[in-house]
Amino acid sequence: PFYGIYDLLDEKGLQKSVGIEIVMRKSIIKETKTENPDLYRLMSPMTHISKEAPPFMVVHGDKDTLTSIDEARYFANTLRQHSCNTVSFAAIDGAQHAFEMFPSLRCDIVVAGVSAQVNQWHADYLKKH
Repeated sequence: PFYGIYDLLDEKGLQKSVGIEIVMRKSIIKETKTENPDLYRLMSPMTHISKEAPPFMVVHGDKDTLTSIDEARYFANTLRQHSCNTVSFAAIDGAQHAFEMFPSLRCDIVVAGVSAQVNQWHADYLKKH
């Protein structure tokens, strides 16, 4: 995931912006997390961490003002502790939310890194099967 949201209830208090909560309430769930905590929890990737999780490469800009890099880092670390598969975390220096939407050298480098990781996972899979 690129600049994901992993704990919609923000149980660890890692979200720095209320923007996500506003978007969820107005456009996606149409209820607050207080009104429907079970749905927020169900929709949160943190809830679904398990040893069977597929390989992950979490990518997040360190200047993201909409979603929290601290939450992304926490998700990756927690997933790494439980998953039997590879979990990578890439903090992208100077990158804002949706940084890859416009062509740039930074975007090209990130895409090349993601591609290399996916190719490695595929090669590892082929060796096992």
